[in-house]
Amino acid sequence: MGDKHFEKRSPHSNAESATARFIAQNLAWLSQDKVRGVFVPRPVAELARSFARHDSARGRLKFNLFMSSRLRWLIALLERFMLPGLQLHFALRKLYIEEIARQAFDAGASQLVVIGGGFDTLAVRLSAQFQDKNFIEIDQSVTQGTKREVLRRGGYESNVHFIPANLAAETIDEVLGNNPNFHRNARTLYLAEGLLMYLTAAQVADVFAGLKRCGAKGDLFLWTFMQPLEDNRIAFRNSNRYVDGWLQKHREPFKWSIEQRQVADFLHAHGFNLRRLATPDTLRQTYLAPRNLAHLLLAEGENLCLAELA
Repeated sequence: MGDKHFEKRSPHSNAESATARFIAQNLAWLSQDKVRGVFVPRPVAELARSFARHDSARGRLKFNLFMSSRLRWLIALLERFMLPGLQLHFALRKLYIEEIARQAFDAGASQLVVIGGGFDTLAVRLSAQFQDKNFIEIDQSVTQGTKREVLRRGGYESNVHFIPANLAAETIDEVLGNNPNFHRNARTLYLAEGLLMYLTAAQVADVFAGLKRCGAKGDLFLWTFMQPLEDNRIAFRNSNRYVDGWLQKHREPFKWSIEQRQVADFLHAHGFNLRRLATPDTLRQTYLAPRNLAHLLLAEGENLCLAELA
């Protein structure tokens, strides 16, 4: 399940992303876990909790029940039944992405563009620390409006430029090229976390083509992708059919996947070079093994790729 997508329901959707809120809720819940909570830094947990709580009265009641210590056993049981290790996958995925972003800044990048920011906290948090960098989030207007309201009410100081957009109707270079807050000549890291699997193959191709047109040689693109199953179904390897039903119910089904062995050729065809590829095993060895926690369940099926514009 990804953080955000672009108006997948219709070009005029007025509905907030269900997966964006789902991830925020689960990060908040995981942060209270005595063992796995160490992988959700406090600033991430606090913001995720704020985003998850900003809902209708009924939604807040459901969130409070979700977070109740008395029901922790039930939530843990449901995760194990539906998709074991999904919450931890979200947390480790975000740790890895933040490391890449910080490394990019250390190497000279001066701009971060998050495509489909959802309720992710990365740009908001880094913008407070790296005030000499430029931060942009592109997303549908409804989810973005909720995010901005939460930040305003919470007194969070953010230098992020929020750009509402519908990539079903506009290309990424049109969105950025027409906005004065985008620095075309700046070394840039583009990020699409939990996004491309919700798009069609044609829309994915449009994203890469748009980045090629508005980016420059040496710019980086960090993106996540689903690995198709043996039966060509697009899903996490250890999920059950109820997860597919949840995605269909919220009109957010997975639409695109790619074999890991095909990534390098795919990137080359779109004008990019493969820099790094991380699998769930990469996350396990990077974050879990050093703490002797390699035995913990981790969702399988989504990988991360760092590409460079050629």
